[in-house]
Amino acid sequence: EFRTSHVPTVLYDNYIKSNPCIASVGCDNEEGFDLAVKHLLKLGHRKIGLISGPPDSYIMKARYNAYLNAMGKYGLEINEDYIGLGYFVSESTRKYVPKLLNQGVTAILFSHDVRAISAITECIDRNIQIPQDLSIIGFDDLPMTEHTFPPLTTIHQDRVSLGKCGYYAMSCLMNNVPIGSIQLRAPLVVRGSTGPVPKK
Repeated sequence: EFRTSHVPTVLYDNYIKSNPCIASVGCDNEEGFDLAVKHLLKLGHRKIGLISGPPDSYIMKARYNAYLNAMGKYGLEINEDYIGLGYFVSESTRKYVPKLLNQGVTAILFSHDVRAISAITECIDRNIQIPQDLSIIGFDDLPMTEHTFPPLTTIHQDRVSLGKCGYYAMSCLMNNVPIGSIQLRAPLVVRGSTGPVPKK
C-alpha cells in the first residue's frame, strides 16, 4: 500500500521508490560497514565474516550489500563460506560462529547488535575468547552494548537525531516538499570486542 498511498508517511530503515508522499530516514549503512572493515584491517584482520538475517527486507539487503562493498573496496576476499544468513538469532549464531571460525575467519560483522550479543554468549559457552580469538562488531549501538562482556564495538545510530530527521521529513511532506531520504552519519564506536588478529 505504501507504493500507492497518498498519506504523508516517514519510514525508518525502509525506502519506497516512485512515491513522493513517502520519505525515509536511517543511517548510512555503507559508511558504517566501511569504517568497521577499515578498523579491522588496521588490527590485521583479512578474513572478515558476516552474520545477518536473510536479505529479504530493505535494511538487511542494504547491510548485506554494504558488507560486500566494503570488502571489495579494500580488496578483501568475498567468500560465501564467510557469510551466515539466518532468521533466528540464537540458532544462527550457534550454527555460524563455529563454522566461520573453522573457515579461518578472525572477525565477524553483524547486521545488528542483538545478533552480536548472542554471538558473545555463544563464544563464552564454547570457551572462545573475545577479542583474543575472535573480534566482533555489531550495528545500532543499543544501550546494552556498553555493558556486555567485553563491551561491544558497534556502529552507532543516534536515536534522538533520527527522531528529529523523521519530524523534519514529515514537515517537508506535509508542505508538499517531496523529500526522498535522509541518512545520518554512522560512526564506529570502538570498545573491547575488537582486537589484533590472533597470532597463529
